Amino acid sequence: MKTRTQAKLENILLPLARPLNINPNILTIFSVLSTLGSAYYILKFELVAASALFFIGALLDALDGLVAREHSRATKLGAFLDKTADRANDGVILLAIVLGGYVEPVIGLAAFFFIFLASYMSEAIDALSGKKIAEAISFRPIRSAVVFLGLLFGYVAPAVWVLLFIGLWTTLYRLFKAKWLL
Repeated sequence: MKTRTQAKLENILLPLARPLNINPNILTIFSVLSTLGSAYYILKFELVAASALFFIGALLDALDGLVAREHSRATKLGAFLDKTADRANDGVILLAIVLGGYVEPVIGLAAFFFIFLASYMSEAIDALSGKKIAEAISFRPIRSAVVFLGLLFGYVAPAVWVLLFIGLWTTLYRLFKAKWLL
């Protein structure tokens, strides 16, 4: 089940996905490579370059599933790679932010923990209930927008605080959702 936000985002990106008749797993791999490049520039304190590479990585991440569906190339392996890449990208960016000294380590680790936990809870609820739950505010493009804007405008620490709030909120939401569904 798609939220209205997901459907709108897909409608915006569909014109980019249609001509990309390539293996969507390539887009996933380039998303991770772009995010690694972003992390490198975070550590070099070049936040505009970091934000540009992060944006490219987020765009590729959004396109991989669309390309897979548009060109009938969706596979279970591709879905697995996409979910794995999402977690790796979250971890790499937050690790770079912490190692770069932009935020206290406990805040960065807490943000990562709750984002990771909320993601796990979503997958567990889906698997155990047999239903796809509607996303809470942890919807990945929202988190990506927060990171991108934080990097672009130099508000990295406030962006991580927002991620922490989103992760905590979504974890609590999914806990109550699990109680209701399971």
